[in-house]
Parts: sequence; C-alpha cells; structure tokens
Amino acid sequence: MWVSSHSAACGKIISIIVYQLILEQHPNIVLCGVHDGYFQDSDPVAHEVAQARPDLLFVCLGAPKQEKWIARFGLLTGAKLAIGLGGALDVFAGNVERAPEQWQKLGMEWAYRLSREPKRIGRMAKLPLVLVKAAGRRASGRGKQRVL
Repeated sequence: MWVSSHSAACGKIISIIVYQLILEQHPNIVLCGVHDGYFQDSDPVAHEVAQARPDLLFVCLGAPKQEKWIARFGLLTGAKLAIGLGGALDVFAGNVERAPEQWQKLGMEWAYRLSREPKRIGRMAKLPLVLVKAAGRRASGRGKQRVL
C-alpha cells in the first residue's frame, strides 16, 4: 500500500499519522511508501510509486486533482487498485469529525462536510465533469498514459 496526501493540514504530518494508524490497526499490512501531496512534478512521484510496487494506492490530493492524477498515472504505477480518498485521511487522522450517523446512513456525508466547509463547493461541482471527461477520453482512445 502507498499513501499520498495533500490534506487540509500539513500533508506530510497527516501522511505519517495515517501511516502509523494503519500499521497499528493492521499490523500484517505492508506499507511500502508514503508521500505528501506537495509536489510540482508528478513524474518522479509516479516513478517512486512504481518502484515500490504497491498493490493498493491511496491518492488523497482532493477532488478533482486526485482523479486526474489517477487517470494520468494510475496504470503506470503498477498498483492493482488506485483509490482517491480526498479528505478521508483527515477524518482517519482525527483532524476532521465525521458527519452524524444519520447523514452517513443516507450517503450524504459529503453534503454535511460541504455545509461545514462551504469553500469546497467549487471543487465538488467540478468532479462530475472531470469523471465524464476521463471516461470519454478512455472510451475514444485519447486517454494516453505517459511513459515513466
């Protein structure tokens, strides 16, 4: 598993906290890398991930950046599964409270978080468009992967 985070708090600190929490809760898991999300050039990061050969890749750069990163570099990392977790690491690390259980059961935790952090509206509004564009590019064969 590889964890990369650009969280609301300092990405490197959150990445390390989550790294330690995962190891505490799942002692048999092999964490092969961690990186903060504060990088300018994705090529070296994707190469570093590929060298670590993770089965599972958590990309936590926030929407829509993480989806774009996974679409562009996901296959090149060699990870069997790449997941964009957004602000989930902030919740896991204890920096942000989860929505009340009623909101969770309704699948509306994102709306609760949006009501608490209205500045997220612009990013969240773009997410469906990013996913549609990525699917369209892949279907048309224009979604070319970059070579490391």
